[in-house]
Amino acid sequence: MLIVVVGPCGSGKSTLVARLQAAGYDARAVAQEHSVIPDLWRHGGEPDALIYLDASPAVIAHRRRNDFPVWLYAQQVGRLRLARAHATLYLQTDRLDPAAVAAHALEHIRGLQRRKSEAA
Repeated sequence: MLIVVVGPCGSGKSTLVARLQAAGYDARAVAQEHSVIPDLWRHGGEPDALIYLDASPAVIAHRRRNDFPVWLYAQQVGRLRLARAHATLYLQTDRLDPAAVAAHALEHIRGLQRRKSEAA
């Protein structure tokens, strides 16, 4: 099962991918916010799960321990619009710690796996 995680800088992509990989999943973060290719999240094929993590500019600035301009956040979110539209899970991470983000993602992934096995 291929899991792709997208979102603006500082939303928790790398942390979630590390936790998913530790749980045995084929997961990767796609830094689409740095790309002009609107469907880069499809690189390597259509993922089984596309998880979109989001965070407010203020929370991102706090996590990165520096200023994070709102214009940059808006630009990244704009570039991610197609990925968000195709996301199988959207998580706003402002009030979630990494363990809670991983728990939500794992619950979602396991649900997708159940549905896939029931359909087979």
